[in-house]
Amino acid sequence: MEKACYPYFGVTLLDGWLGDLGDKGTMYRWHIADPIRFKKSLTFAIEHAGWMSADETTTGKVEGFVERDDDFSTVAFWYQCGQPKRFTTLPTAQERKLPSIDTITEGKDILPRAVADGGSLSMQTGGLWTGDGQVFFNNEKGAGSYLEFTFDVDKDQSTRLVLALTHSYDFGTYRVLLDAKPVATIPDALDLYSNKVEVRDLSLGDLELKQGPHTIRLECTGCNTSSKGFKLGVDSVRLRHRWNVKRPPLNHKP
Repeated sequence: MEKACYPYFGVTLLDGWLGDLGDKGTMYRWHIADPIRFKKSLTFAIEHAGWMSADETTTGKVEGFVERDDDFSTVAFWYQCGQPKRFTTLPTAQERKLPSIDTITEGKDILPRAVADGGSLSMQTGGLWTGDGQVFFNNEKGAGSYLEFTFDVDKDQSTRLVLALTHSYDFGTYRVLLDAKPVATIPDALDLYSNKVEVRDLSLGDLELKQGPHTIRLECTGCNTSSKGFKLGVDSVRLRHRWNVKRPPLNHKP
C-alpha cells in the first residue's frame, strides 16, 4: 500500500497509510491479463470490516476484524457487444462528494491571530492548499524561532486535533506545543523536509478540548541535513470528529 502506477494496478492517492481517521486513497485494478468473464451480470462486493483501535471496540483491545464505517466509492468498466444501454444517470460531482468530518480553521483565519519570532508571516496561495492558502513562516533565524497562533473551539468536545502542515525542500524541524505543553506523541524535532512540496496531516491526538481559544506553538529546533532552510507552512487546523461508538469483533460471542 504505497503510491505507485503500474500497467494493471496502482495507487494514485494515499493519505498516510489508510490507518488513521480521515485518510483517503485511490486505487485501480485492471483485469486485462486475467479477465473476469460473465454473460449476464456480475456482483462485486467489498468487505466492510477490518482493523479497529482499542478505544473503539467493546473488548477494549485492538481487534483485527470489526465492522467499520469507511466510505467507499467504486467504478467499473467493461466491454460488451451490441448497442450499449444506459442503465442510470450518474449523480453530479457535488452529490458524490463525501461528507466532511472536519471543522476547519483555514490559514486566512489563522494569520490575523498569529505571531512569529525570527522571520515574516504571509499568506501563500496555490492549488496545493485548502481555502485561500497557507500561513507561510519565512524563518530566517533558524533554531530558536517560533510561530504561535490561536484557534477557537465552539463547545466542549472530544475530537481528533489535526494540523495540516506543508513539507518541502527548504523546511525545518519543529517542536509542537498545545496550550504551552509539548505534545507527547510528536518528536521534539518534527521533520518537515521533503524533496517535493506536499501537505500532510499531523495528528495531535484524540483530545478533550474545552470551549474557547487554544494556542499552538511551533518552535524551530533546526533542520534536516538535506533541507535548504528552516521555513514552515500551516494550511489549517482541523477538529476531526469521530463516531464515538464501541464496536464488537465480528467473531466475538458475548
